[in-house]
Amino acid sequence: LHATATAYEKKIEVAEKPWLARQEELKKAEAAVKVVAEKKKIAEKRLTQAAPAAEPSASRPVAKGPGTPAPRQLLDQAVAQLAAAHAQVKKLKEELVPLQAAVDELKKHRPPRPPYAMSVRDRAKPADTKVAIRGDFNKPGNLVPRGFLSALEVADASGIDRAHSGRLELARWLTSPHNPLPARVMVNRIWHHLFGCGLVESVDNFGVMGKRPSHPKLLDTLAVRFIREGWSVKRMIRTLVMSRTYQLSCQVDSAGLRQDPAGRLLWRSTPRRLSVEAIRDAILAVSGQLEVDPPQGSSVTRLGDQMVRGVAPEQLQPPSNHRSIYLPVVRDYLPELFDRFDFPSPSLVSGQRTATNVPSQALFLRNSPFVAEQARHAARRLLASRETSANGAHAKADAKELADGKLVDRAMRWAFARPAGGLERQAALALMRPIRSAQPPIENGEEAAWATLFRALFASAEFRYLVDIDTIVGRTAVRQVAETAHVTGVGP
Repeated sequence: LHATATAYEKKIEVAEKPWLARQEELKKAEAAVKVVAEKKKIAEKRLTQAAPAAEPSASRPVAKGPGTPAPRQLLDQAVAQLAAAHAQVKKLKEELVPLQAAVDELKKHRPPRPPYAMSVRDRAKPADTKVAIRGDFNKPGNLVPRGFLSALEVADASGIDRAHSGRLELARWLTSPHNPLPARVMVNRIWHHLFGCGLVESVDNFGVMGKRPSHPKLLDTLAVRFIREGWSVKRMIRTLVMSRTYQLSCQVDSAGLRQDPAGRLLWRSTPRRLSVEAIRDAILAVSGQLEVDPPQGSSVTRLGDQMVRGVAPEQLQPPSNHRSIYLPVVRDYLPELFDRFDFPSPSLVSGQRTATNVPSQALFLRNSPFVAEQARHAARRLLASRETSANGAHAKADAKELADGKLVDRAMRWAFARPAGGLERQAALALMRPIRSAQPPIENGEEAAWATLFRALFASAEFRYLVDIDTIVGRTAVRQVAETAHVTGVGP
């Protein structure tokens, strides 16, 4: 596939050469038209100035001298040159049509390329490397033989074949059951992503300067299990998410809070902010626009091998409703949503993200064109799901109110995976009431009203945080009012 595609690209390049040559000639011809048109204007002006003058005067001198063309002659020459320039432009445009059609036809039938991946490969003749003095490769030092970290002794580590680069031996050394570190690091990272904090908090640092594990025996047990199960990440995830610890709620117990306020002893689930990918995917899921199937290749592949400086942002980050994991991440060109919600720098290796909670995040979700568009899609989806009674438009007002309450419940379930509380339902309907009753009526007022509700839900803290909300009737009115105002931005 690669060879066929490469050969076809060369065929396109051959077809493009005469087309590009004609394009260049056309640019020059069009520039010549502008020059000659300017000369014609000047000649017309001179003829106009010379026509009323019967004889020379001090105020209107007439140029005379050997070989100086008369104004009429200059104008006639300019007109002839302009006609010739226009004819040349017309001729080149006619010649470009079949050349352009041939190139377009070739591009239309491009053969598919195989899926590519950034990778490495061994040199034909691997060799040891010299130390770069002070990091400068122009100042080579002593030759360093290939080998493993001397600080970590692995009993069954095999030597490196001089004909190999050492990558295979390195992989075997890393995954040796006698190597104490890689399995623990991997298990700790899986725990970190599922629970929000690793058993070792410093996921990038297992050294003496890092944090000590909160549950060292648990870390060892999981590491041994990870190795025995073939280093399967899926099996480890399944083990952890099916555990009682993972399924604990966020409910606060006074005794637990007194003994372990940070929650490091895992007596409850700790509320935590979702990653930006999960926030974006959740918005698309609520709106019904999420495309779960992987895209065909990367959206930046067509840009080829080139520097991204000067490339338009919309080409680097074209609109897409695919899952966020499939979006291209171009160094220094993060989407605004990613930048707002602490996406790590693509220039660095980051095992742990920062998780800020600042007003600009809620403001972005409230005012972002992307969020506004998805809120409209969510409103259309919600209205399309409405169950209408048989008498339709003749339904009573209380039946309409009941139907609206059910829609609010459905919207809350989509956004928060829970039904609305009584005061929350009232606040949601109060939020939409001015839009519905606006005079003159707002275009698509019903859709706009529900879209406003979805924008408020998307901007709420509960949408951004993984937290279970207690909706038991026994909650105090104060808590209900506070939550309602926080979720919707409107008081009950």
